Amino acid sequence: MPLSPELDKNVRKSFDDFIANGTEIVDDMTRHGIHNVANSSYLSRYKALRLGTSSLIRMVLGSSERGAALQAEIAHLSDYVNSVELLVGILTALQHDYVNGYNQDLEEAILANVSRDYLLQAEALLGEGIPGQYDQVPAAVLCGAVLEDALRRLCQKQTPPIDIVKVNGDKKTLEPLIQDLQGAKVFNKLVADQLRAWAKIRNYAAHGEFCEFTREQVDLMLPGVKQFLAAHL
Repeated sequence: MPLSPELDKNVRKSFDDFIANGTEIVDDMTRHGIHNVANSSYLSRYKALRLGTSSLIRMVLGSSERGAALQAEIAHLSDYVNSVELLVGILTALQHDYVNGYNQDLEEAILANVSRDYLLQAEALLGEGIPGQYDQVPAAVLCGAVLEDALRRLCQKQTPPIDIVKVNGDKKTLEPLIQDLQGAKVFNKLVADQLRAWAKIRNYAAHGEFCEFTREQVDLMLPGVKQFLAAHL
């Protein structure tokens, strides 16, 4: 799923602005022979640059190992001009990777957040709803939608990627996605059987067969889908 043009534009502008600001701080301090940022008028700009760089790293790299390493490095920076130069170097490298499509972490983070929002909605429906009022139906549909999206992403992560569309161009549904991933040994038969059980609940909910599953089964489906996402994505 490509990033929206607006989000892509904002990310690119943030890189340009932070790099320009950091370069200007370094040039000004060098020209005036200032080495310690803490004792200068540049302190507030330096702190803003550190915070902005940290936020941008979190957005672009998420909770990846590289992101965590860079965050730790930024947290231990000193208040000298070479630290500003380091921030500019980090930003320049990240910008290069982003512009050339070397980082997919931002997209993954967005998708993860969308999935988390849907699961929270499902949890709210189950937690605040009234038993007997079929609140489990929309919760099951939301859970199933998150699971289907997760399986498609899992297919695309394989080497080589597993096709997520049929020969006729239609998107594969839960069952063929599960079958393909099981065949590629992404997970075992026990996991596949559990996924198929959740797929049935989702299909019953989506097609109005509300008596074919219970509220308790959806209560178990929600944490199960969460656990599957945590283990495989």
